[in-house]
Order: sequence, then C-alpha cells, then structure tokens
Amino acid sequence: MSIKGFMMKEKDGKDGPVTQAQADQMIHELKWISWGLVKIPLIIAVAAGLFFLVAFLFMKPSIENQQQQGEEERQIINQKR
Repeated sequence: MSIKGFMMKEKDGKDGPVTQAQADQMIHELKWISWGLVKIPLIIAVAAGLFFLVAFLFMKPSIENQQQQGEEERQIINQKR
C-alpha cells in the first residue's frame, strides 16, 4: 500500500476513513522515507566531514615538517656558497 492521503478507497469504490491498520502502515512507510531522505544523507555527510577533519589534522603536521625540511635545505645551500 502506498501513501495516497488520509482517505482510502473502500470495496465499493467510495472514499472511506482510514483504519488503524492503514494508519499504522502509512506511519511505518513514512519512517522508512525519513531514513532514506534525511537520516542516511545526514550520516554520510557527517562521515565525510569527519574524514576530511582527520585528513586535515594529519596533513597540518606534514606541511610543517616540509617547511622545516625546506628551511634546513636552504641553510645547507647557503653554507655551500
């Protein structure tokens, strides 16, 4: 059963009120839709953000090490002159 609103077709083709079982089924489907449209993309975004945060934290010391190494190489070159 798909979500079509709060009125459901009865056996004789007329609109009738939603039964408790139909309402429960619609709520169940809405929960799955909310997982697919909101919660899963949010979880993926948080995971990607954490990945880039960790990558940045590990990259920062690496840049500092490269700068220090470059400074040492400049001193060696200046000493040779």
